[in-house]
Amino acid sequence: MKKSNNKVLIIVGVLLMNVLVLYMIGQTLLGKESPYDIAVREARTYVENELYSRAIDKYNEAVILEDSLELRLEMVDVYEKGMEYGEFTSTYEVFNWLTTMVDIYRDYPAAYEQACKLLMKYQKYEDCAELLMQARDLYVTSEKIEEYREQIRYQYRKNYATYQEVLPVFDGVYVVKADDVYTYLGDDTSSTHSGAYTYASSYSEGYAFVKAFFPDGNERSFLINKDGQRQVYFMDVETSSGVGLARTLEGEELLLLSCKVGDKYKYYHINGKEEFGEYDFAGRFRNNVAAVMESEGKWKLINGTGNPIVDKTFSDVVLNEFDECAPKGLIWAKEGSEYHLYDTLGNQISDFACDGAKAFVDEYAAFQKNGVWGYVDATGQILLTPQFDDAKSFSNRMAAVMIGDGWRLINPKGEIVVQESFDDVDYLNDKGVCFVKSKDKWSYLEMYYTGK
Repeated sequence: MKKSNNKVLIIVGVLLMNVLVLYMIGQTLLGKESPYDIAVREARTYVENELYSRAIDKYNEAVILEDSLELRLEMVDVYEKGMEYGEFTSTYEVFNWLTTMVDIYRDYPAAYEQACKLLMKYQKYEDCAELLMQARDLYVTSEKIEEYREQIRYQYRKNYATYQEVLPVFDGVYVVKADDVYTYLGDDTSSTHSGAYTYASSYSEGYAFVKAFFPDGNERSFLINKDGQRQVYFMDVETSSGVGLARTLEGEELLLLSCKVGDKYKYYHINGKEEFGEYDFAGRFRNNVAAVMESEGKWKLINGTGNPIVDKTFSDVVLNEFDECAPKGLIWAKEGSEYHLYDTLGNQISDFACDGAKAFVDEYAAFQKNGVWGYVDATGQILLTPQFDDAKSFSNRMAAVMIGDGWRLINPKGEIVVQESFDDVDYLNDKGVCFVKSKDKWSYLEMYYTGK
């Protein structure tokens, strides 16, 4: 009996719904407005009378009845006008509404365009960056979205934690010096472990070379892992640029450290065993290549067995901050009076020549010609003609250049994108962190937008 009653109720409900729908259609056909049309009309009337809060209330009534992107975009303009007139005092609610709109219409470029327009206008860079990164991840784009992305890419907040020295990020870790001791920070600037050292190399291949004083008053050299745990001691080793990846003749991986012992440099295995070499200088391995100086002005490129990769002697080889000659698999070496580009087999890449260069970090490297600096790609094609007093290579679409007596940040078009001038500038990492130096102290910028 109960089942029969339930069926009757369902049938009655369906009939009533059909009657309501037919009534609304009939009213529309007869020229009478639906509740949705009435709400929209009243909302627009309030806009004409500059009563923006009341207009939004009516728009919200309409959205409940029939949601659409077109109606919400109309509401964005009303919110913008209302904020200009000071009618919306709780901007948090407005910006939260914008992100809700984009969440609902996440596949529509217009939703991102209108939201970013208002967020950029009121300098809500973090919120705007999050929406643009969402659009990127969903492959939603338009000409306007790309314009906003380029604008937000160079907006930042400044962190005022200070350090005496900073070594660029490598293997996801920075080396920083504060209060006369070295320690490590992650690429997001969070602390990695509690170790404090008198000397520290960058991490590479999961290890770092450090020095520290022990309770007996003696300073010792040793290798640590990512957790700061000691792996092996190195007797008589004064300094090392850290672990580099090389290979044996059979192709097996070989982790070697270039170490200074007395006045000479030698290569050691990570187990502490001396491997080969006695050079005036020896760089760190990368891509199975290291640069060694046999005597003043005589450089060789060697492989993991200590043998030259090419039968050439160079008058100079460009090294990066980690003493590597082949980051990105590209080598700047000097023959005669000019520098050329070589691959890791020692083959010259192009006819491009310059008076000086900086190692590649990303897509474009800095080069010098006739006393000024420009940028070139991996094939020797010039991106920016020489025009700067000094320059550092590009990293994540941004590079530091010296203009007058200060360092500025530019984009690949050569446009200054951070107006502030610094005493020195590090590279921008892929987490949006860029260390800068002012008044002998390093702090860092945190870019709102990260990635491509």
